[in-house]
Amino acid sequence: MYVAELPWSPNPLCPPYIVPILEHAVLALPHSFLIPPATGELFENKEDCLKRLQGYALSAGFAVVQTSRGRAETPRFQFQCIHHDAETRNYQNLEDIVEYDNKGEIITRRQKQATATQQKACRWQVYLA
Repeated sequence: MYVAELPWSPNPLCPPYIVPILEHAVLALPHSFLIPPATGELFENKEDCLKRLQGYALSAGFAVVQTSRGRAETPRFQFQCIHHDAETRNYQNLEDIVEYDNKGEIITRRQKQATATQQKACRWQVYLA
C-alpha cells in the first residue's frame, strides 16, 4: 500500500545546518500531527493534547506554551503560541532598565539588562476542556 507523503518543507529562513535535523523530527511525527488542530479532537489527557499541539507547531515553525488551567473540579487548559503577548509580563514589578549608582553598583531591583523578548502578539491558541 502506498502512503502519500504530506507536503512539508522548512521555513526558508531556517538555517541550512538545522534543516536535516528538523526534517528528520517532523517526518517522524504521525501524519495527523502535521494537520492544524480541529474543533472536536479528543485526547486521553492533557499531555497527549500537548504532544499533538507541539508536533503541529514544530511542523509549522513555532512552539506552544500552556497559559492557563482550570480548577481541579473543572480542568480546562489554554495553549498559545510562545509569541502570544505584545508585551512581557512583569509580575515582580521590576524597573524597565537596570540603574547604577556612581560606584557602578546596581541600585534597582532589576539585576540584569535582559531585554530580548519573544512577544509578537501572535493570536494562535487552543482550548482543551
